[in-house]
Amino acid sequence: EIANDNCIKFECSANVPEQISIADEDLCVFLENMFDNAIEACLKTDTEHRFIKTDIKANKNFRLSPVQTAVLKILYLTKTIHGYGIIAMNSISEKYNSILIIDCTDNVFTVKTNMSIISSEGE
Repeated sequence: EIANDNCIKFECSANVPEQISIADEDLCVFLENMFDNAIEACLKTDTEHRFIKTDIKANKNFRLSPVQTAVLKILYLTKTIHGYGIIAMNSISEKYNSILIIDCTDNVFTVKTNMSIISSEGE
């Protein structure tokens, strides 16, 4: 609804088993911060350039790759230095044996991580 109300094109694809070893709280904090940052970035751009696209997959790892958002580079730089949400996202990635990769190329902000999971559906 927030995306729709603010003219943000939103695409989300997710294919994750019901049971994963990432704690619900960690997953919620990670995704909430990621989407909050993406929405904030979109609101700082021209309406025609606003988009959020994410692809969440699970195999032997939980793969969140990429989340792309139109963004101004200055916002990206500010977030990487001062953003508590990014600090939390980085901490959660490390907790699940991954790293958080944040990039801004051609005014597109991209977040990637590949957190280790153990699925009871055993893929």
